[in-house]
Amino acid sequence: MTDILKELFESPYYCGYDRTEELTELEKKLSSLWEQVTRLVGLDLVDEIYNTEAEIANIKNLQWYKEGFHLGAMLMLELLYTPSKSSF
Repeated sequence: MTDILKELFESPYYCGYDRTEELTELEKKLSSLWEQVTRLVGLDLVDEIYNTEAEIANIKNLQWYKEGFHLGAMLMLELLYTPSKSSF
């Protein structure tokens, strides 16, 4: 069975997030820390850790994307099927 939400998440239609100054600074700090760790444990182990963390993050992001999509759909259904109290 096709997972349409996964296809949407992985497609170019899902663009991700806006970069902030705070995020940029944290990424620089993390890069510096990984350079220190690489010197201690070696590039192979750092690559394995990084790739595993990236896979975990991708799975989590997909789950949050699906949760958000389902919430949005439930809200739309609520709007469609709840009688309006306004007098249009």
